[in-house]
Amino acid sequence: MLRKGFLRNRKGVTAIEFGLLAAPFFLLLLGTLEVSSIFLTQTSLTQALEINVRLIRTGAAQTSAPAITAADFRTRVCNSMRQTLPNVNCAQVYVDVRAFGSFTAGVAGNSPAPTNNGAFDPTQLIYNPGGGDETILARAYYEYRVITPVLGVLLADLSNNVRLLQATDLFRSEPFI
Repeated sequence: MLRKGFLRNRKGVTAIEFGLLAAPFFLLLLGTLEVSSIFLTQTSLTQALEINVRLIRTGAAQTSAPAITAADFRTRVCNSMRQTLPNVNCAQVYVDVRAFGSFTAGVAGNSPAPTNNGAFDPTQLIYNPGGGDETILARAYYEYRVITPVLGVLLADLSNNVRLLQATDLFRSEPFI
């Protein structure tokens, strides 16, 4: 039997309402921060690639002594990302540079996505900066680890809650000697 006045007692209603709304509110807040972080990292990756492909576009990467290697180019892209995001893990940055005879060949599916069974496969990446007056496809990848537990299912496109971010630049190099 209910005590008289139990249904009219309003003590604790605020605490109960907060308990019901707190989980969705904090999930929404964390999700907003996670998506914002992904966008910032994507923008940083795109800018870093754009800055560093200039070395290939002008021929500085190919004609400098010693020539810039794949590891050097990867380090340069990572260091450029660190100007915006100091905590970037360089072990999660990858570059893929390919030379083609024309723009059509560069976009015609000659550069497959470097994934295999839901995991990133860096063995498919190459570094060929080409020569003068060639079409170059430069791509940079970053394995972004999604930290929001529930959103990891929605935002991750690789296994282990990882989202593969990609920046691409397709250009014709200058006719350097």
